[in-house]
Amino acid sequence: MRTQSTQRGYSLIEALMVIAIFSLASALVFGTIVFLYRVYNNMSEQTYTLQQARQGIALLTDHIRGITQGLEGSYPIAEIDPYGMTFFSDIDGTGAVRIRYFIENDTLMRGTVRATGTPPMYDLTQEVVATSTEYVRNNALNTPLFTYFDSDGAPVPHTASVTQVRFVRIDLVANINPARAPEDFVLRSSAALRNLKDNL
Repeated sequence: MRTQSTQRGYSLIEALMVIAIFSLASALVFGTIVFLYRVYNNMSEQTYTLQQARQGIALLTDHIRGITQGLEGSYPIAEIDPYGMTFFSDIDGTGAVRIRYFIENDTLMRGTVRATGTPPMYDLTQEVVATSTEYVRNNALNTPLFTYFDSDGAPVPHTASVTQVRFVRIDLVANINPARAPEDFVLRSSAALRNLKDNL
């Protein structure tokens, strides 16, 4: 006697449907993971850029606030420009160092020259250049890095005498990838030149 089994297997159509649903779910999960990974990387890069820019502008501001006469008797400010500034500052308690901030290839650079010899002299061929902040967009956006003001708060053009400058505003624009969100970060700081006060 033959008994008939009531158990049935999956049909080919049912198996194909299961495979299709599993494939679709896997693609959605994988796509979400890739998307979240890209968002995380973008935010990490932007956070790094912003942190580096904040540190760079804080150091720059401290250097400008500590502006002082050069060891060989030079006036505290050597050059002013919308995208660069050269001055003397005692950055580490060892005497005035000639410091030059400038933008080169979307990077804010800092050049330093220490005085040597007796009498002290600043040999510009001995300048040590280091990166202060990367991904600076000031040149690309035609946004001045430095704006200068006199003791009355009136703007001082970069072609004027450096002896008129009493206050400096710094506007640093940074973005690791301008083609992606978020937009450019604008960091602003300012420094009164403590050692050049007129109202003593």
